Amino acid sequence: MTPAESASTFATVETPPGAGAIAVLLLAGPSAFSIAQALFKPNTGQWPDRAERDRLCYGHFIDPRNDSETIDDGLVALQQGDPTSGASHSGWHGLAQPGRGDPQPPRPTDCAGRPCHPALPITTRNEIPPESVEMTVHGGVRVVERMLDALAFCGATIGPPPSIDCIESDARRLLARAQTKRAVRLIARQRRLLADEFSRIGKLLESDTLAAIKALRVLRDGSRGAVAVAEGATVAFFGPPNAGKSTLINAIIGRQSSLVSETAGTTRDWVDANTAIEGVPLRMIDTAGQRTTGDPLETEAIRRGWEQLRTADVKILVLDGSVPPPPDFSALLTHFEKSSANCIAINKSDLPQRWSADAIPNPGWRCVATSGLSDDGTTALGDAILTLLGADFADADKPMLFSRRQVAMVESWLSDPKGPSGCEIDQELRSPRRC
Repeated sequence: MTPAESASTFATVETPPGAGAIAVLLLAGPSAFSIAQALFKPNTGQWPDRAERDRLCYGHFIDPRNDSETIDDGLVALQQGDPTSGASHSGWHGLAQPGRGDPQPPRPTDCAGRPCHPALPITTRNEIPPESVEMTVHGGVRVVERMLDALAFCGATIGPPPSIDCIESDARRLLARAQTKRAVRLIARQRRLLADEFSRIGKLLESDTLAAIKALRVLRDGSRGAVAVAEGATVAFFGPPNAGKSTLINAIIGRQSSLVSETAGTTRDWVDANTAIEGVPLRMIDTAGQRTTGDPLETEAIRRGWEQLRTADVKILVLDGSVPPPPDFSALLTHFEKSSANCIAINKSDLPQRWSADAIPNPGWRCVATSGLSDDGTTALGDAILTLLGADFADADKPMLFSRRQVAMVESWLSDPKGPSGCEIDQELRSPRRC
């Protein structure tokens, strides 16, 4: 390992500090494998073969200053770029490669001067492909600090690589604010699957434009669930006063975020609360009850509630099933016409019911009987929210768009009368441009 190689190998933490039980560190650059070997001891006693991209290996991270001291147990995943591309999917663009007549580099060693593991073949500089290693450890602050200190001791530069592509930029931005383990897993998987898929589509455009456009549409249409997991989604609850919206939200998130009262109009402005269902980060919005009122403060609260409703990913109409349907029932349902991500919660199922889903004009709308007071139906409502978001399919082992920026970009390509070009895809997603 030469000084130039170690200095151009970067280590960075990709998950937010103290936000989860795990932390993901990325080591990228020419010396990524050899530095990782100095720190990580597989439980099997043998490192994965260098060609086994993305294979997970369990073991222990050792303090390079003292081989008998363990920093933490965890996982490593080797990532290797395409040797012909000059850039890996982690956005590493490498060093200038020497000419054919340049002297061969010395056998790589770790930070203690020991030869690299024999499982890693020794190659010339112009054969060394871009490399990176993902390391997963427990998320405690002290564990992460010791890992970074050990990586720096072995010669890595602490900080992100100087040049990354747009997919990798999205992945790092979202990993830094990921709220659930499921989000971390999805982003880590899609950063590679999506890069491979865009490379395939870019090549396909040269021979079969219609097939390439179809592939882009498949990506766009299947992105909703992945975006919800990676970036989170907003769920707005609306309906007439005293329908039990606040009590229902409190029951779903498991704590009191909204004040509740038998007096109609208690919620005087929209209130939000963050939670997660099955690893999907959700922002629940409790809006003021919709009604005609002469109170200017309540009127403004209702107007603000409509604003939140327009931008919500999922809309939940909460109605009281223990009283007759509200007189403006049809007017409330009109807010569902332009979106398919809607659900009706017929609330207060713990009381004698005056009406049921049969009274709803459109039988295609999803309806759930709930009770915020007894928790009945809250699990079913949570499942309905995940289904409406498409989160049931977000863990499939196939490429998906995982950021709203990516969705907007693909939409712009598909709406262009000339269609996308392979050059455009390559420039937007594989080169270090603004994203």
